[in-house]
Order: sequence, then structure tokens, then C-alpha cells
Amino acid sequence: MKIGAGSDEMISEDGTINLHKELELLTIAGLSNIDALRAATIVNAEGLGEEKNMGTIEAQKLANLVILNSNPLEDISNTQDIKYVFKRGKVIE
Repeated sequence: MKIGAGSDEMISEDGTINLHKELELLTIAGLSNIDALRAATIVNAEGLGEEKNMGTIEAQKLANLVILNSNPLEDISNTQDIKYVFKRGKVIE
């Protein structure tokens, strides 16, 4: 069984991004940090039938990137320590 990550509501009432909370909850439930990250990327692309176009960083694939200051493999909450976001080829501060 594969688990995908991604909330219907992007921003919670307290202003935090729900995906970050969901990743943390997945690790509390027993997934490793890398498997939680895969749930939000590769597994979701597979679920949409779009793994040839997205889900991993490869030549010729669509990619929006989040560059982090800290390693989420060490602590999944580091997904919130965002340095840059690249969307459609442009940096968003």
C-alpha cells in the first residue's frame, strides 16, 4: 500500500501550511522521513498517472522546487525552513 500526502486545505486556521503538519504526522505514525517526502512527491505523481512528467527531479520533467536551509532527513520539521521556492522557473521569496 502506498500513502500520498497533501491536504485539501493548504493553509490551516493558525496560518501554517498543512502539508508540513501532515508530513510530521506521517513520521509520528511510523513512516521514515524519506518515505514521508516520497508521499508528497513521487507517490502523488504516480497516483495521478504523471510519474513520467513530475514527482522527481529529472531532465524534461516539470518541476517546482523548494530549497531548504536544513535537512528534512534529519528532522522532518525542517521542511518549514525554506530558503527559496522556484515556481515556473522563477524564484519566489
